[in-house]
Amino acid sequence: MGTYSLAVRQPDFPALRELIDEVGPIISTSANLAGGKPAASVAEAKNYFKQKLDFYVDTGPHAGSPSTIVKSSLNGLEILRQGAVEINT
Repeated sequence: MGTYSLAVRQPDFPALRELIDEVGPIISTSANLAGGKPAASVAEAKNYFKQKLDFYVDTGPHAGSPSTIVKSSLNGLEILRQGAVEINT
């Protein structure tokens, strides 16, 4: 079951940032299933999601940290996953 929320991401990939500048925000899934290991390649992502996504962007293998996920609500910020951007509360 989903969380009925959206994540906003700013990718560290120039070509994808240029695409976002042209078309606006892109709504997409994470590179993993909830609680699972993030996909390190397009092949792994396709294995996770099969034909459920409209397209994949192949930027080559990814060995970096996953995204930091922060939930913002009226109650403040909650770190859901500590990732590439370290946030101390």
